[in-house]
Amino acid sequence: MADPRPKNRCRPAHWIFRELEDARSLLLVAVLVAGRLAWGQSFGALEAEIQGKQADDVREVIIRRLGPPDGTFGSGLRIETWNIEGGVLTFNPVSGPFFEKGGKRVWLMHTANPAGLCLYGHYEMRAKPEASYGMKYYLGDLYLARDSSYLFAFDPARTEDKKSQAGSFFVLYPRGSVEVKYASGVSAETRMEDLPDGSLVATLTFVARPSQRMKLYRVIADHTGRVLRFESGAMPFEMDKGWVNYWR
Repeated sequence: MADPRPKNRCRPAHWIFRELEDARSLLLVAVLVAGRLAWGQSFGALEAEIQGKQADDVREVIIRRLGPPDGTFGSGLRIETWNIEGGVLTFNPVSGPFFEKGGKRVWLMHTANPAGLCLYGHYEMRAKPEASYGMKYYLGDLYLARDSSYLFAFDPARTEDKKSQAGSFFVLYPRGSVEVKYASGVSAETRMEDLPDGSLVATLTFVARPSQRMKLYRVIADHTGRVLRFESGAMPFEMDKGWVNYWR
C-alpha cells in the first residue's frame, strides 16, 4: 500500500547545515570570481595601491583583493600565483610582483634603478644547459668593484664542471681590473627601466693580472628577468645579476 504521507518530509538538521555550508562556499567562490573580474578591469588601481609598500604589505593587498593564492612554487623561497583572466599574477618576495599574459611580463612596482648602481656588484655564473630543458648549474661568482677591480670565485663543489670551463677567461684569470664603457646615450644615471629590452648598457674590458690578457663582454638590459646579462660571441656559461631596487 502506498505511503499516504507527503513526500516533502522534514530533512535532518545536518542535511540543512550541509546545504547552507555548500551555499556559503558557492557564494565565496562567486565573490572571488567577481572580485577577480573587477580587478582585471582596474589593473591600475592595484598598481597605485601597492606603490611605496614593502613585500609583506604588498602581499596583504593582493590577498585582500584576490583571496588566497591558486598555487605556490619555489625551493626555499615561497612564490605565490593567482590566475587572472587568462594570465598569472606572481608574487615573488624578493624581486616583487608581476603579471604575465601572452608571453609578456609586466612588473607592478614602479622602481628606479640607475645603470651605474646596478652595473657593479655580484654576478652569478651558471653552466649553459645542454638542451632547452636542461639544468643550469651554479658555477661561481664574479665581483665587480667600484675601484675598477674584479674577482672571480669558482664554486669548489663544481669540480667536474670546472673541466667544461677550462678555457673560460674567468677560470684562467680570476682577478684583475675592468674598464667600463657605457653605450651611446647611456650614463651611470640612466634608469634601467628606460632602456629598451635587449639593449646594450655597457661594454666591460677585463684585464687579467699579472698576465695582462684581455677579454671584452657586452652587458645587456633584460627587463623580463630584471637582470643585467653578459653577452659575447661564444660563452660556455651564462652570467647575470639582478637590478638593485625591487620595491621602490
